[in-house]
Amino acid sequence: SGAMLFAALYIVFGSSLLAAYSSLNVIALSLFAFFGGAFATMIVYRLSTSNGRTDTSIMLLAGIAIGAIAGAFTGLLTG
Repeated sequence: SGAMLFAALYIVFGSSLLAAYSSLNVIALSLFAFFGGAFATMIVYRLSTSNGRTDTSIMLLAGIAIGAIAGAFTGLLTG
């Protein structure tokens, strides 16, 4: 979900910045998607960890919530 959101952000806003360099567009899109997925994973992990302990049920619910939020923002970008 984070990868999808960051890839959509790049397609909508960033691809015009590198329009002259078509080979960089493919690399930049992949990098944006990778770092978006890593960022979403980091947020889910941080939300589910407190006092050095990770609660798996909170991790599951946080992952669902972050996925829904990222999907909503992606829908706003594509709509």
